[in-house]
Amino acid sequence: MEILRILGFVLYAVVLARVILTVLLERGSPARSLAWTLFIIVAPVIGIGSYFLFGKRVRKRRLFQIKHSPEVEAFHRYVQSQHENYDRSDIARDPILRANNRLIALLAQNGYSLLTAGNKVEVLQDGTVTFQSIMEAIRQAEQSISILYYIIEEGEMADQLFALLAQKKKEGVVVRVIFDGFGSWFLSRTFLKKIRASGIDIHPFVPLSIWRFFNKINYRNHRKIVVVDGRIGFTGGINISDKYIHGDPELGHWRDTHLRLEGPAVSGLQFVFLTDWYFVSGKYLIEQGDLFPRLQAQGNTYAQIIAGGPNNTFANIKQQYFAMITGAHRYVIMATPYFIPGENILFAMKTAALSGVHVRLILPYNSDSIILKWSVRAYLEELMEAGVEVFFYYNGFLHSKIIIADDVASIGTANVDERSFEHNFEVNALLYDPVISRELKQQLEADLVNCKQLDPEAFQKRPRRDKIRESIVRLLEPLL
Repeated sequence: MEILRILGFVLYAVVLARVILTVLLERGSPARSLAWTLFIIVAPVIGIGSYFLFGKRVRKRRLFQIKHSPEVEAFHRYVQSQHENYDRSDIARDPILRANNRLIALLAQNGYSLLTAGNKVEVLQDGTVTFQSIMEAIRQAEQSISILYYIIEEGEMADQLFALLAQKKKEGVVVRVIFDGFGSWFLSRTFLKKIRASGIDIHPFVPLSIWRFFNKINYRNHRKIVVVDGRIGFTGGINISDKYIHGDPELGHWRDTHLRLEGPAVSGLQFVFLTDWYFVSGKYLIEQGDLFPRLQAQGNTYAQIIAGGPNNTFANIKQQYFAMITGAHRYVIMATPYFIPGENILFAMKTAALSGVHVRLILPYNSDSIILKWSVRAYLEELMEAGVEVFFYYNGFLHSKIIIADDVASIGTANVDERSFEHNFEVNALLYDPVISRELKQQLEADLVNCKQLDPEAFQKRPRRDKIRESIVRLLEPLL
């Protein structure tokens, strides 16, 4: 019996050491590595299980193989060559592009995001307007419809959408749908069976199963994309759920922002969708010509479509946000439902504010997670000390993901948190257009009517128990 105990202890020590070594060899931030190491030592069973479920990174590994296909590599070379052409022409002529030349180059290099000209952009506020615009575009579809959502929730909105998609399928339109296996885990088999019976090609992104649960549960597809005939595209923060129309019983009105795009940038959204389609279906359609029609200029907006994910070599959306904040000269205004910025983005915000840039941060007062509520508050005191103005939105739940820095605006699916930066598959539209930037800035400033600015002195006097909660949750930041 004594020998068995010794052998058991030795086996335990070997496993523990091997897992800790794995954590250290990932070469993550020291804080993240230390947090996971301590968690594993203090609570070995829970810590090891949590690490392999939620902490283990696959960046620079080939968990998602599409990135390494010859066709995609050829596309990446094409983006780089096109960027060089823009650098010699459009960027040289346009003052806004010239001022943001380094940002454009960064995103062309770290995420192969092609700068496109001649786009028409319409900003859509909240669910009802967005849903109506998407449905109208789908009614006009003649060839193909591509749809990707993190959440598809059964209800009024989903019923109307899939009834229309079924009708378009009868008319000969090819309909492809992706939903995230975790975000839409509550979809019933009956609902999915009905969709497939209508001829719609629908697939989950990493469906929940025992093997996938332990292998890829931490990597979710948080994107929201609709592309119609390769000519009209939509992206932003709005999912397929009735709460975007009728509000949430607990959180109230759901405030969100979406985009409708026409022009060459739509091909960027289509490409992102089709890389995900290859992953879920095994069908490679990127070279299918009818999905990428020749697109003429529809407006005056320059745009880049930023696709972030754990398959990228670099955390390109974190780099996007960092470059926007540090590159601003006049103002930065940010709206995000979840704010766990990490030291890099936090440092950028404080540096910008201290250098005279007017930095404002808008957050929802109510949260759908008590842990996230306290984690958000853990950063606010030092931000306000540096001069950042913080506002809490009270008229329901603010779900928009917007950053505006001078004449450049980003709208998409990525929150300002490490999950969006490191783990989720995300997509942002980066718009170089002073007219769009002013429109978005005016909308956010209109939202301030339903906000209360956080008073630095009053916040500093908050109860000690609140400060303790915030400090504890902030220690868990690398694990969130």
